[in-house]
Amino acid sequence: MTAPAHAMNVSQDGVGQVLLFPYYTVKNGLDTLFTVTNTTNKTVTFKVRFREALNSREVRDFNVVLSPYDHWGAVVTSTTAGGALLRTWDKTCTSPQLPASATHAGATEAAFTNTEFSGALTDGAAQDMGRVQEGYFEVIQMGVSTRDTTVSTNTLEYNAKHVSGVPRDCALVDNMFLPAGVATLNGYMLPPENILKGHTTYINVTNGTAIDAEPTAIEDFQTLAPINAEPGGFGLLWSCCVGAAVER
Repeated sequence: MTAPAHAMNVSQDGVGQVLLFPYYTVKNGLDTLFTVTNTTNKTVTFKVRFREALNSREVRDFNVVLSPYDHWGAVVTSTTAGGALLRTWDKTCTSPQLPASATHAGATEAAFTNTEFSGALTDGAAQDMGRVQEGYFEVIQMGVSTRDTTVSTNTLEYNAKHVSGVPRDCALVDNMFLPAGVATLNGYMLPPENILKGHTTYINVTNGTAIDAEPTAIEDFQTLAPINAEPGGFGLLWSCCVGAAVER
């Protein structure tokens, strides 16, 4: 992707606008657990983009909305078909909304896809689902809002806020990432700020082993304007190498 030139830099305290998680894997019995935390009293929107290891082709992409001081957690785990999927029990709103798991009660999940390196989009390498078993992922903040989460006319902020552990209405939040909603968000939200923190753990439950790691946090990636976009892209503000991996 390309972005306006400005002085972005690696954060020294692990808090930033972009979190670069250098590795995910479901190989050798490992699962990859991770969290993203909003360290402020503002509502935050960000994009999560997973890329496979061989040629950095996108395998899953969606948006997340974090309420003030909220965090979102998920796990990347293997599938019986030899691929990988993201599963979460976290009720935080996403766009698109993740479908319910058929095997784990109360969870939602989304399988990784080979759409961006198979068929007409083949890169000359293997096209099988084994490629999605390892790679890296990016958390890219799109904007922040200081609007009151208790005022119902503040559609994004009000409906994304948890009440007794559950957001008020994630369907309304999801609708804000349709084209008209994105235009509204970019019309009033503030540019990204250095407020996101992440963590990841590679765990093998069978062996009882776990390794913790921290993502690289980038500060001041975008300071000019909010960059909210539909799942799968950054509209006119960004130029990206592949198309959308998530269908609404």
